Amino acid sequence: EKSPRMIISRKGGAVNCVTPNLIRLRPKPELLDPHFLTFYLIFSQPRLRKLATKAVHQANINATSLKNFKIPLPPLEEQRKIAEILSTIDRKLEIERKHKEKLSRIKKGLMDLLLTGKVRIKVSENG
Repeated sequence: EKSPRMIISRKGGAVNCVTPNLIRLRPKPELLDPHFLTFYLIFSQPRLRKLATKAVHQANINATSLKNFKIPLPPLEEQRKIAEILSTIDRKLEIERKHKEKLSRIKKGLMDLLLTGKVRIKVSENG
């Protein structure tokens, strides 16, 4: 059995051990943009699940199945542009998620104040 390998994340991660159960992907930079590959693999999760063998508690995919998995290869510049567009959308979604969380906290606070009677609302006779 192979011994675990060390991995160090270049962005915001910690040093961790990698088990032999993982498959390392090394795209050829002259053919495949790694960000494009990431988005394509996320998009392809349903297809990847179909390749996996079912085990008792989890599904497994072997290296041979993964090697035979077809990935479209548009020109490198197009891959980069696609990845850039999708990354921009991801950033906007993250901003919206944080905004939604903030609004939810505000709503919860207002509900606590208004529905418990801690804060009363003045209502005029005209409505």
